[in-house]
Amino acid sequence: MAIFFRASKWDKFVEYCSEIRKINIIAMNKKGLPLNSFSDLQNSDRVGVLAKTSISDAFDNDAGIIKYSVPNYETMLKLLSAGRIDSGVGNAIVLSYLINKYGYVSKLEKDVISLGTKTQWLQFSNKSAHLDLIAKFQKAVSELKAEGKLDEILTSYAGAGWSELNQSN
Repeated sequence: MAIFFRASKWDKFVEYCSEIRKINIIAMNKKGLPLNSFSDLQNSDRVGVLAKTSISDAFDNDAGIIKYSVPNYETMLKLLSAGRIDSGVGNAIVLSYLINKYGYVSKLEKDVISLGTKTQWLQFSNKSAHLDLIAKFQKAVSELKAEGKLDEILTSYAGAGWSELNQSN
């Protein structure tokens, strides 16, 4: 059992148990370079993106966006805050956590744009010996979501800022 983004390439290997949450995939800019729309990314000198990561069809296929591959979000934020790249894109929750952890808030533009969403799912391997428990897990996840417990757990680890960056705009 694990929580991952749903991806059609894994459909034959997993049983999707419950949707956990939708996560905003965002673009953000270095301080002093406002980001107002998708087309602003085409004016960026370099846009940091995790290696081998698909953001969206529009982003992935836009030859006007100069993509700069980075190995992880920490490196992306370090380059962004130092002004070595103009923009960075990725998971709003992870970026929010790392921005706060490393103190980059003052080095980045506050306004971000959404490039889409991806959905996290609780998943079981098709080979799991516990597929008979899926209905119980679905009920438990539903109750945890309704009570706000999943958000409370995430906030305890990622801080309160994750929900602001994860809102659609």
